[in-house]
Amino acid sequence: MEELITLSPANPNVYVRYADVLCTLGGKDNLKTARAYYSRAITGSTGRSTRALHGLLACHALLGDKVWGLAPRRCGAGRAVGWGLAAVRRGGAACTPARLRRHRHPGRLQDGPTELAAAAAEQLLRLYREAAPDKVPALEACLKAQALL
Repeated sequence: MEELITLSPANPNVYVRYADVLCTLGGKDNLKTARAYYSRAITGSTGRSTRALHGLLACHALLGDKVWGLAPRRCGAGRAVGWGLAAVRRGGAACTPARLRRHRHPGRLQDGPTELAAAAAEQLLRLYREAAPDKVPALEACLKAQALL
């Protein structure tokens, strides 16, 4: 799968597929790496990839809060997650200057993975309201169960 990424680095679907593989394998390190690849896919699709958004939320649920330290690293996976957060925030019409001001540096996580998961949940709701409004109540129930709404 890594060879596919090197052959077409601009294709967000390849990142999602590789992240799916890592998520299926499980384990803390694989899930952290999968979260970074989902974030890159979200960045590449400008926040419109529902599969990447769902995958990111799945990684968040599987990792839980106990994996995170107080100070996330500014390189590697942390930077990719930060870029994913910025892409989710830019996606959709609900992006305001106040929301962008909260995320001053795309390489630094301000509130960590919970903020990223909440932003992904908001973006998923926007996409579902546009494309499948009849499924919004089911998605809201799922996100409330994960304490993301």
